[in-house]
Amino acid sequence: MLGKRQITHGIPAIAAIALLLGLTVLGLPSTLAQQNTPTPTVPVQTQVWLDLTATAGAPPPAANAFTATYEAEFANAVRTVTAASQSTPVTAPPEPTGSPTPMPAGSESALRASASELVPVTGGVFLMGTTLEEASQAVDECALYGSTCDIAWTADSMPAHPVTVDSFQIEVLEVSAQQFVQFLNEMGPNSHLTGCEGQRCAATAAEVESSFITFDGQEYGLTNEDILADKPITSVTWYGAQAYCQAIGRRLPTEAEWERAARGPENYIYPWGFTFDPARANSSQSGTDGTTNVYEYQVSAGPYGAVNQAGNVQEWVADWYRSDYYAQQADNPTANPQGPPTGTEKVLRGGSWDTGPLFLRTVHRRSAQPFETSPAVGFRCAADALPQPAGTPTSAPANG
Repeated sequence: MLGKRQITHGIPAIAAIALLLGLTVLGLPSTLAQQNTPTPTVPVQTQVWLDLTATAGAPPPAANAFTATYEAEFANAVRTVTAASQSTPVTAPPEPTGSPTPMPAGSESALRASASELVPVTGGVFLMGTTLEEASQAVDECALYGSTCDIAWTADSMPAHPVTVDSFQIEVLEVSAQQFVQFLNEMGPNSHLTGCEGQRCAATAAEVESSFITFDGQEYGLTNEDILADKPITSVTWYGAQAYCQAIGRRLPTEAEWERAARGPENYIYPWGFTFDPARANSSQSGTDGTTNVYEYQVSAGPYGAVNQAGNVQEWVADWYRSDYYAQQADNPTANPQGPPTGTEKVLRGGSWDTGPLFLRTVHRRSAQPFETSPAVGFRCAADALPQPAGTPTSAPANG
């Protein structure tokens, strides 16, 4: 029986200080590292457990197991920053060994017909990431709503740095369970196992207790279609998210695109503004104890109209994750950043139904391995901007 582990919150304190102050941790005395190792009190709502093809009903690790995991991530973060200072390349995971399952003739058009509406997002220069002052305010806001947060969880979102993106489109809604099940059925029996770049697309209810995808050997369905059809798809891997988007002629948004869509020209901290409003998001403050329909919480809509970019489910994006990536970008800014060239985890954005305000911020980053699944992780697709008539500007001015 395999266990479960947490989605990465962000790098701990020493790595945070190293990133913020531009210091190296080479030669850091072990006693100092021990003194600065955080041992936070982590509330239930910040613990999102990932299903690693676990036996149904496996209990979450005990608190001391989480502490050990957090300390291990702390040590790994120190090694990560050290490696970055030495320009040590990150080892990429093995490439997919299989080929995507061919889509039957005519199925792509059927999938596209059921796809969510796209809204245009104006490109331009915006401020990506957060500041130490904003992070401190987020920790205070966390306490205001009864949670305990560590500022180290925000370190991988620093420093704030200007980023340029071209105009693009993003789906108004998160991909629903019904849409994804249709995709699996179009690919055929057993496609959930290897149908996405030769990798697993999703976990079924027979494999993971938290999944609501059923499979009878021939057809995919839902454990309760009347209730679940319009819920966001969960228990989906990054490979499954990417394959679905490609099947409808779209793609996953980059991390920069996702943040631009959520922040807008005013660089909002939440899609609706600069302060948390529990009425605007399905979060740990909502008392729902699960996802809501993808079209609910219209009041959460961001500047361009995307709904639920804060709360409901965290969302896979295209980029590989590195905790020090923003520090690298600040020194070497690029237009339309695509993330690190390699990695072992993919970025997650947006917070979920079981996380508090700090995790719902438009700037917050988390990560998970691309083959992992969770009852609190889904996705939405993006697309390039529609062709514009000659002479039409495609980007907003700087900071616009």
